[in-house]
This record gives sequence, C-alpha cells and structure tokens, in this order.
Amino acid sequence: MYDVVICRVAYRSRNNSVNEIEESKVCHAYGAIFDAGVSVKVLDFYLDDSLKIEDIVTTGAKIVLFYVRWPGEFWTKSQQTIFELRKINTEQLVAVFGETSVGQEKALRETPIDVVITGEEPEIVDFVKTILSGGKWNDCTGIMYLNDNQLVVNQGSALIHNLDELPRAKHYWLEYCKENGKPLDFMKAAIRTSRGCYARCKFCFITGYDDLYDDFRWRGRSAENVFEEIKEIYNTYGITEFVFTDANFFNNSKESRQRAKKLSGLILDSGMEIKWLIYTRANDVDEELFAFMKKAGLYAVLMGIESFVPAKLKRYAKGTTVEQNYKAIQILKDLDIYIHPGFILFDKDTTVDEIRADLEGLKWAIEGKPELFVNPIVLVGSIFIPYEGSRSESDYLSIVTDSERFLLGAMDQRMSELDSCLKYGFRDKTVASIADAGWVFAREMGSQQYHKRKLYAQMIERLLVDEDDNEAFELIQKLIEWRKLLAHITIHTFSEIVVNLASNPDPVSARFTELDKAWEKVRHFNIQYLGQEYSDIRWVEEYNKLKTAEKHVVG
Repeated sequence: MYDVVICRVAYRSRNNSVNEIEESKVCHAYGAIFDAGVSVKVLDFYLDDSLKIEDIVTTGAKIVLFYVRWPGEFWTKSQQTIFELRKINTEQLVAVFGETSVGQEKALRETPIDVVITGEEPEIVDFVKTILSGGKWNDCTGIMYLNDNQLVVNQGSALIHNLDELPRAKHYWLEYCKENGKPLDFMKAAIRTSRGCYARCKFCFITGYDDLYDDFRWRGRSAENVFEEIKEIYNTYGITEFVFTDANFFNNSKESRQRAKKLSGLILDSGMEIKWLIYTRANDVDEELFAFMKKAGLYAVLMGIESFVPAKLKRYAKGTTVEQNYKAIQILKDLDIYIHPGFILFDKDTTVDEIRADLEGLKWAIEGKPELFVNPIVLVGSIFIPYEGSRSESDYLSIVTDSERFLLGAMDQRMSELDSCLKYGFRDKTVASIADAGWVFAREMGSQQYHKRKLYAQMIERLLVDEDDNEAFELIQKLIEWRKLLAHITIHTFSEIVVNLASNPDPVSARFTELDKAWEKVRHFNIQYLGQEYSDIRWVEEYNKLKTAEKHVVG
C-alpha cells in the first residue's frame, strides 16, 4: 500500500513501440517525494499497457498525482482517465502537476480534480506531507483550486535557483525494468539539466510562468551534478543513451556554454562511451563548442527552426533570424549531428509565397544529408497552435466571423479538439487547401515512419535471438537505406503538391487528386527500397473517410 501514486496516461496506443522513455518531471517528483520519506509509486500507462484504472485504486493511495500537459491529446486523455477514476473511487484526492503554467481554471472547472499544482518539487512535497499529516492543504503555496466555485490562487514561494539542492531524480521505469528482468539494452534515460527558457516565443506555454513567479528565468544544474546522475544511471542500469529534456539546454550566456563544455569534459575524462541529445535554439549553436560536445557523445539536437521567412519569425516573436537558422543547420550538418527540427509551416496569416520560401529552405537544409533530419513529418504538416494562455491565443480568438476563415476536413477535425482553436482558420482558401493536404500527408508519412521503426525493432529482436538470421539482417539494411531518404521523399513530394495546388483554380477539390498522386510516389518509394510487401499506405482507411465526408469550406 502507498500514500501517493503518480500517474502518466497513455494518450496513444504504444503496443510494440520503440524508443519509449520515462517522463523526467515524473522522475523528479518521484525522487523528491521518496526522499521526503513518503511511500510513493509510479504508474506509467504510457510505458506499461497492462495497467488499468483499477490499479490506481488498489494502490490504496490517499493522493493521486497526474502528470499533465495541456491542451491537446495528452490532456484530453488525462481528463478521460480522471473521469473514469472518479466513477469507481471518489475518496482519493486528485491533483495534477507538470506543464501547468496556463489553463488552470479551465482544467479545474471541466475536470473532477481537486488541485492544480503550479509549484516545483518542494511545494509538491509540502502539499503531500500536509495532507498526510492531517493539515490544511488549502494553505499550501504553489497551488490553485476552486472554493465555492471561485478560483483560489496560492502564489508559489520563491523558486529554487540552486537546482543542485533538489533531491536526485528517481528513474522509475529503469527501476521497474531492472527489478522485473526486462531488457535495458535499447533504453534511453531522461535527464533534466535545467528549468525554463530565456526566450519568449509567442506560441510557448513557458511564458505562462511569468504570471506565476516574479523571478521566473532559466536555471541550470551544475555540470558536476548532471554528470553524477549520468554516471549513476550508467553504472546502475548500463544505459548509454541520454535525452536531456530541458526546454533549452543553454541560457544564451557565457556561463551556460562553459557548463556545456565542462560537462563534455567530465564525460570524456570518465571514459564512458555514451550518446546524448539536447534541446536548443539556432542562435546557441556554436561550431567549436558543438564539435567538442560531439566528441563527448552529443549525437542529436532538437532545434526549433520554425521558419525560413523573416515575417513569420517576427510573428512568432522567435528572437532568431533566418541567417541564424541557416548557419546552425550548416554547422550541425558539417558535424554530422542529427537534427530533430521544430517547424511551423502554417499559421492563420500564412501566404502561398511564404510556403514556397519555407519549402525552398527545407530543400536546402536536407540537400546532401537528408538522413540527418530525424522526423521530417513535422516539416510539412506543422500548424501554429495558439495554446490557451499563450501570448498568441487572443490573436486567434479575435477571428469572429466564419467568412474570415477557411478550414477543411482534416484540419477542421484536428482543430476542433482544442478549445483555443475553435475559431481557427486560414485567411486564404489556397493556403487552407495546402494546409489540409499537408496535415493528411504528414499523418501518412508519420505512420510510415512509425511502422518502419517497429519493424526495425522486431528485426533487432530476431537477431538477438539468432545472430545468423540473414532475413532479419537484410531487412535492417534496407530499412536503414529507406530511412536515409525519408526526408527527401517527404519534402520533395509535398513541394509538388504545393506547386500544383497553388496553380489550380479549384484547390479545394484538387487536393485529393494531388494526395492520390503522392500516395503512388510513396508506394513506389517503399517498393524500391523495401519491396512490395511493405508498400502499403498506412492511413488509407481514414483518408478515404475524409474524401467521402468532404465538406469543402467551413464558412
């Protein structure tokens, strides 16, 4: 029996998935509560598909903490899970924590939760211990709740600026796998080396923390402290691949670059052969520093490029330039560092000329080394989402008449899932047609990529059982070659869709014709590299439903 149970929901089916990873914020909350002497268990429905809602109840926990991100599919699934939990148990106190900088009142009014925790680990621990000792949790800091249908905001206390003082994160999934004899060979470990971000992009939820704390800013753990966690995981679990899950690994300062250099030196001096990924911005990419980091194991970066159009970067308050984007990409390409790009091809004000310019930039980016772009689907189907509470929300809610907007089938379906997007639409009918085609095309290419990753993992498992399995070995080689050109086929095929729709007098009707042509190119690509057996279009059933239910233009 436990006093506290921490839950992360499974917001998509992850059966037989690959490269899954625990949530670092859960690791930190788990570590802090455990360190405080409280009996605590983590139930990660995302990683363990055998879990049921009843398992939350059978823990006997008095307090249930749900890790959440909102809005979007993850929060929608969290809401569903909480409603189901309340049907079978009303005695457990339910609180949410995690990415809770915006949308707190809406969550409290729409979901049967008792508390939204906006504070960090010390306030989570104080909240938990207050309840378990029979105290008044209503007086705890860093929380929000409803009292007589009125929102009560208990401001957070001062943030911990020396993150080294916080208890060490406990890696719950690695613990579980080791204790239950599950293989750790291809596992990754998630490590948070910092908090916050110095940038103030208009679309980002992080800016919501400015309303919660007077001194919210980027804070980093010391290089020594991060290295000790890496070493502990490496020695305890044999993990050699790490994802640094910071919003931004750097702070646009000399000190944060020195921290990166020192951490890299500690890794090199230790003799550990590890790989690691970071989140960064284009203006933080420095050739000399990143070359040194690569020697220490840096193999990939998640970098928000967003656009190659100056006007769009200005609309997003990105704080970077097109020239910085080009320079950062070239440095990473020269160093053969993989790029997980963040990109926004469409927003309500996007023009056809902007789409063309962005696609030309993307063609340049992948030229010569398309294999370095790890997730190309985000480059062609990415939509600007004005999340509730972000600085961009009011711009989209101000669209008051349907005549001002165009939104087609697939995009209409997507945007209807988000309250902040109920009035979302494009000002240009051709852009709306291209965006709708882009969303459908990206869904298919994402499904293709996901299926091939699963297939790759299955072949690896076969080789672990029988190293002489030539069929598995040969398919792995084919999958590697297929993967190398995925970004190329994705971007160039979608560019053809854009060219044809932009010149068509009826782009709304023509988008399905262009997508049908694209599917033939994808089939041919699959046959060429993998054979007829793996040539199918994965999303065809849903696609055909969209064609049948075509509503043309909303408004």
